[in-house]
Amino acid sequence: MNKLSINGFQWRERGFNHIVKETIKQKFQLNDLLATAIASRQSNLNEIENFLNPMISHLMPDPYHLHDMEKATKFIAETILQKKKIGIFGDYDVDGATSTALLSKYFDDIGVVTQFHIPDRIKEGYGPNQYAMQKFKDEGIDLCILLDCGTVAYTPLKFASSIGLDVIVVDHHISGEVLPEAVAVINPNRYDQDSTCTNLAAVGVTFLLIVALNRYLDEEINFFSQNKIQKPNLKNYLDLVAFGTVCDIVPINGLNRAFVKQGLKVFNKSKNVGINAMIENLKSQRRIDVGELGFAFGPRINAGGRIGDPSLGARLLTSKNLSEAYEIAEKLTELNEQRKLIEAQSLKVAIRLAEMSNPKSLVMVAGDWHPGVNGLIASRIKDLYNLPTMAISFFDGDAIGKASCRSIHGIDIGGSILQAREKNLVLEGGGHHMAGGFSVTAEKMDELKDFFEELYSEKLKEMGFYSYRDYDAIIEINRINVAFYDEYEILKPFGQGNSHLKYMIEDVNVYDARSFGQNHVTCKIRHNNRPSTQYLKCNAFGNAIRNPNSILLDNPRNISILGSIQSNHWNGNEYIEFLVDDVLLN
Repeated sequence: MNKLSINGFQWRERGFNHIVKETIKQKFQLNDLLATAIASRQSNLNEIENFLNPMISHLMPDPYHLHDMEKATKFIAETILQKKKIGIFGDYDVDGATSTALLSKYFDDIGVVTQFHIPDRIKEGYGPNQYAMQKFKDEGIDLCILLDCGTVAYTPLKFASSIGLDVIVVDHHISGEVLPEAVAVINPNRYDQDSTCTNLAAVGVTFLLIVALNRYLDEEINFFSQNKIQKPNLKNYLDLVAFGTVCDIVPINGLNRAFVKQGLKVFNKSKNVGINAMIENLKSQRRIDVGELGFAFGPRINAGGRIGDPSLGARLLTSKNLSEAYEIAEKLTELNEQRKLIEAQSLKVAIRLAEMSNPKSLVMVAGDWHPGVNGLIASRIKDLYNLPTMAISFFDGDAIGKASCRSIHGIDIGGSILQAREKNLVLEGGGHHMAGGFSVTAEKMDELKDFFEELYSEKLKEMGFYSYRDYDAIIEINRINVAFYDEYEILKPFGQGNSHLKYMIEDVNVYDARSFGQNHVTCKIRHNNRPSTQYLKCNAFGNAIRNPNSILLDNPRNISILGSIQSNHWNGNEYIEFLVDDVLLN
């Protein structure tokens, strides 16, 4: 198919190894579509069992394989035995909040009192800072554990060392070839680290830390029996691990897939007061899945860090008081509604700037919008153009812009930010393969854009890049029903690196199209020239397609659509609808 869709993409069927597909089909007794979908996602037959039935016990490495993990474990244990004070510093996003809650709850369960600090995005910026380090020291903290940050925080950690504050870094962002001054730097993406865990979110790395610490306290120093403390069951913390993993948009494969699949089971039976308060606030009566974590729960936890009190998310997830948790959950919902308004207004400006720039290898947009929506803007525009995207905010007349970045498969955006940092094009910055951030002066903007354009242009050429949307199969409307949807339950959890099955539906007419919400469209479709064919309900959300008002609202005839099927519930009934990603005019 050579025609371009209304979003400027070519559509193509996913490639797969036919021998692998037939082997999967026979060995696991799966239908043709499921076997094809798995073969397109997993080419290694030895990994198929772990894909279909991911078990943490089978996929978990020894935590000590990570550099400094043993050193950090023993140091923390000694700090506990000496009854010294521990402070936890976490990032202001969901990964940081869940990492902070995970470590805080573990310490609380073993009788160790801690306190945590989440930085203010506007006043403190990303990561550790001199103010927070001094505050910890003034409050008598002996050991600061940094979560989801710190790997490239050279100046703040040098300051911490100078005032006698010990620091342990637990992170997953890409490191430079120099590590900061710290007792330990635990990071599967350290320049000198060889690990199978490079895709872990910070909450996953934090979980490895408590696995190591729990084992050491139990087996090496007999801590639990001596203090008459029940040894924690670490499976009970997997709700937080799954939550942070999904919301940090890391690949849902390998150990992450096991974390999410097992963690969702814990989440749906969670004893976490804050999680249950969120479920009640959302009035969710169905089983929570990856979609709800990412699109309903995550934005609420993030809302505090984006435009409000950054500590609200971690406070909610560590709360023991139900009324307090309900109050925080309601506040986060209110902030999330405010965030939506700010985002909608800012996104219009950013999209207009992106269109004016006629991007080829990346999208870089800058404005005076609130920096709390940078990541959302970058994500939305990245989905529109299928290019690495950087949204930069020069908020309230600030001379230094703060950027959030989102990437596409094959472009390591965190690594490229570190390269820009080495060339003094950005002041601070870092990230991982799919996301990152930096700060930059206005004077460096043009030079920085030229640097990224040259870097990404070469990389895209190497990749043989073209703007493609991949689909798993062409499907007839009559085949789409609840029974068909239930067949691929085995492929869940979906997420980054294991996307929902994408289908192309050819030659359809659109009926009863109408707009709703913020630039959304709902309609019905039926195959062209086949009046006996059933109707299928479709939804196109926000910027999933460039101009839904002029395309779908005109009830066009003889088009093809690309997207995924989803289950919905109403009045106790389940029905299937189609989520539109793109439209092709035939």
